[in-house]
Order: sequence, then structure tokens, then C-alpha cells
Amino acid sequence: MAARLHARRNSQPAPDGQLLAVNLGKMKTSAADAPDDYVVGVKKFAPYADVLVVNVSSPNTPGLRDLQRKDVLENLLKAVVKARDESERKPKLVLKVAPDLSRNELADIATAVVHCRVDGVIVSNTTIQRPLSVKSGKSRPAEPKTMY
Repeated sequence: MAARLHARRNSQPAPDGQLLAVNLGKMKTSAADAPDDYVVGVKKFAPYADVLVVNVSSPNTPGLRDLQRKDVLENLLKAVVKARDESERKPKLVLKVAPDLSRNELADIATAVVHCRVDGVIVSNTTIQRPLSVKSGKSRPAEPKTMY
């Protein structure tokens, strides 16, 4: 993929107003609180992306939402910002968090984002909660399915 992005970036400039955002995630088999997968992604895609999305909210990756805890999140964001700052090209960094966090969790995340100088936050992903006002045949999200 990086080779295609390199070829695209060199052959055709992005049309006005269009950005390339790359969503960075964590491997299911990686250590729970290690930032390594994200740092590798930053190093690989910073030369091509306008925005790098640090996704810590996927409900389908076991333990991923634990990265939203303040101390773990600050460690992750410091590593990602450092990797981005060491890159020749410095895309914006945004953090993608879950939509169903408590006020205290949101406050901790906001503190980490400001402290680590992250450029923005995305709050939109699959919720693990269903409000009673949702009128559907399902009361909870379907179990994740393996696609391979």
C-alpha cells in the first residue's frame, strides 16, 4: 500500500480540498499497552498522509479500548507524536475514541490530547451500549465474525 501511495503522491497532486487520512490501529496479537504498532504505522504512512488517525476505539480488537486510560493513552500519544515529529513530512494527528465514555474518561482523554499536543479528536465508532430509545430487533451489537 505504501508503494501505491508513494506513486500516487508523486504522480498526481491531491485535488483542492481533498485530504488523505490513514487510520492506524493495533494488531490483535500485540502487547496490550505497547505503542509499537502505531509508531510503525506513523513511520510508514507519514510521508503520504495529510492526517494520521490513532484509533483506540474499535470494539472488535480485544483490549484496544483499554488504551483510552489516561496513563496508557499518554504513553501511546507521546510515542506517536515523537514518531510524527521525526518524520520529514508532519501530517496532522487525530485521536479516534469510543462514543460511550464516562465524563471522567472524557476528561482524562482531553487532558492527554492537550498535554501531548494532538491536533484533533474523532468521536464516532461502534458503541458497546444500546440506549433504550433504539427501536430495533437487536438489544446488543452482533458478535464479531472472523473474516478469514
